[in-house]
Amino acid sequence: VAVVVEDCVSAVVVGGCRLRGVALLGTTLTEQNKQYLSQFSTAVIALDPDALPKTLDMARELRGHVKDVQVLRLTDDIKYRHPDDMANLNNLGDR
Repeated sequence: VAVVVEDCVSAVVVGGCRLRGVALLGTTLTEQNKQYLSQFSTAVIALDPDALPKTLDMARELRGHVKDVQVLRLTDDIKYRHPDDMANLNNLGDR
């Protein structure tokens, strides 16, 4: 499972949940990102809460490259480790 996030710190937090964090360094999905993510069976888009419209657009865009694309709606920036967000990430890691 790859979890797409905005920054490196968030990717490290995701990695602590036994998942692969993929930092975009912003909210733009490049062709290189799509190519890299295509190797995963599942991609979860977990951008910051203020980027929800971009998150939904990105999920639609990735569906042509990754078999299972999901959206994780966050309470806060994942790097701040809100308990609800961490529980949801850990549930993904338990798959």
